[in-house]
Amino acid sequence: MGTETLEDVARYYRETAWQYRLVWDTEHLHYGYSDHPHAPHRQALVRLLEVMADAAHVSPGLIVVDAGCGVGGAARWLATNRGARVLGYSIVPEQVEEAGRRSREIGDVRFYVADYRDLPLPDESADIVWALESSCYSRPKTDFLDEAFRVLRPHGRLIVADFYRGRQPGDASEEALVRAWEESWSMPQLQTQDELLDDLTRWGATYVWNRDITPNVLPSARRLYRLGRVFSPLARMAPGIVSRVPIRNIESAVLQWRAFEAGLASYAMTLATRPV
Repeated sequence: MGTETLEDVARYYRETAWQYRLVWDTEHLHYGYSDHPHAPHRQALVRLLEVMADAAHVSPGLIVVDAGCGVGGAARWLATNRGARVLGYSIVPEQVEEAGRRSREIGDVRFYVADYRDLPLPDESADIVWALESSCYSRPKTDFLDEAFRVLRPHGRLIVADFYRGRQPGDASEEALVRAWEESWSMPQLQTQDELLDDLTRWGATYVWNRDITPNVLPSARRLYRLGRVFSPLARMAPGIVSRVPIRNIESAVLQWRAFEAGLASYAMTLATRPV
């Protein structure tokens, strides 16, 4: 990932923060995990954290690196509900400042401005690397894995929940749809789940578990689509009033649903163990 891409990602989160607060959630900026189609939105957001934490066996005293921590919602939840010691990293200074401000009463969380591909941590210093809708921004994707396994202790665990490409586009229009969605969210070209699993195998991960949870996140995708349909007409009238970034973010709410609906997008949770 070059400097330009890093700046694009930081700009995306800087300029769309108000949209997340307005229509999604002030604490959690990710999709939710729904055990049933009508699960309340906030409940689904927290449920994803529970499912990830259970899969990674997050327990009291473990050091968790939150790679791409946003405003610190997951870090605070892990410290408060699982007793973990959490180090959160984001390339967006405004997010780190807000995360720190919200976490003053929580003793076991700290936040820093850093690229998760170049963490200011010694080798083998963490028990778990946690990546919730953040590994998708790495280019190349293997840079993220290299750094995650560098800072993990032997038998340490990497837990990832993120977006992936689904089936291959059947024609140019389908490819254009996926590319438009990726570019609107400043994501370099997404991997498929199989490509991630191949990378983990090549790295030598001793245990790899992958679960496609697309059906569980579709209620979030649908909710985002409906919001996009409501606000898209307003966005088209907004050039010159707000920047192009939040306008494209609204448009992408429709694009992501079309990609999921067509099988061009998927969502998975992956767990991998660092070799000795």
